[in-house]
Amino acid sequence: MKIAIHNHGGKFQERWVSYCQRNNVPFKLVNCYEHNIIDQLIGCDGLMWHLNHNDYKDVGFAKQLINSLKYTQVKTYPNWNTVWHFDDKVGQKYLFDALGIPHAQSYVFYSKQEVLSWLRQVDFPIVFKLSGGAGSMNVHLVNNLPQAQKIVKRAFGRGFSAIDSFHSVKQQLWLLKSQYSPTVVKGLVRSLYRLAFKTNESQMMPRHMGYVLFQEFIKANEFDDRVVVIGEKAVAIRRYVRDNDFRASGSGLIDIDHNLFDINVIKLAFNITNSIGAQVLAFDFVYDDKKQPTLIEICYAFSMGYPYDDISGYWDSSLIWHEGKIDLQQFMIEDFIAELALERSSE
Repeated sequence: MKIAIHNHGGKFQERWVSYCQRNNVPFKLVNCYEHNIIDQLIGCDGLMWHLNHNDYKDVGFAKQLINSLKYTQVKTYPNWNTVWHFDDKVGQKYLFDALGIPHAQSYVFYSKQEVLSWLRQVDFPIVFKLSGGAGSMNVHLVNNLPQAQKIVKRAFGRGFSAIDSFHSVKQQLWLLKSQYSPTVVKGLVRSLYRLAFKTNESQMMPRHMGYVLFQEFIKANEFDDRVVVIGEKAVAIRRYVRDNDFRASGSGLIDIDHNLFDINVIKLAFNITNSIGAQVLAFDFVYDDKKQPTLIEICYAFSMGYPYDDISGYWDSSLIWHEGKIDLQQFMIEDFIAELALERSSE
């Protein structure tokens, strides 16, 4: 068995390589950006690639490559069921509807006239989202009809940039205020530079236009719960909303005490992961007025290091808690190795 790992210098890659080296797992570094990537994968059983939703190259072809590899003997991590809806809230809306998953109701329009007509019947506030974005980027509360009409005009005009540089600066300023660290300072400097000098990479990202996505606003939530399922293991963190805001993602206000979480929410996350057939998924849940979990969105990717490295254990698929230090990237590669071994044994 040999695993190919996309060589892009990311932290996930570093941990996967380190695991292979420590455990004598044969691996090969490959470059998915090169035209001969299929040839590079000859002799490999699987490919691991941690995609970046803010990299125009990954956005441009990663899903197509992963889908194409279904027609070969090379398995992928993430696989197609895990990745096709990544950073695609429009796609997730249809997926949740199809599977009957309890979620915040979302409304997608591809006609300017239709959405303007619909907005005249809406009870505000509602949430506007672009299909892509993380850490609360491209998510806004719309309080009245004139605000909504302005958004619609832009959506069916010049559109929206995929990367909101102003949001990035505000995000880093908030983090600087709430949790000062050298890493946050560096992040602020990078954000200010990108605001002042548009990079080629950000300008190559496709603009969002020709559609509008509005979502039901779930009121009176002071936090959301993020549950990450990796195979037969799950962890969770609680993220509190910022001051004078409704968004919890990216706030940096986090609690990792596993006793906070309703075990039924963990069970729901496992069930949805199995229904989708995904290898790994992160879920963002809020709670309705009856305290029932309501799914906002899913994502196969999550941040590296804090807070996940500090979580004190995990639940297994039988909902039993296992205390101890964890490494989510190790969970990922161990699951993938087991998947490849099972595939070989069935041949």
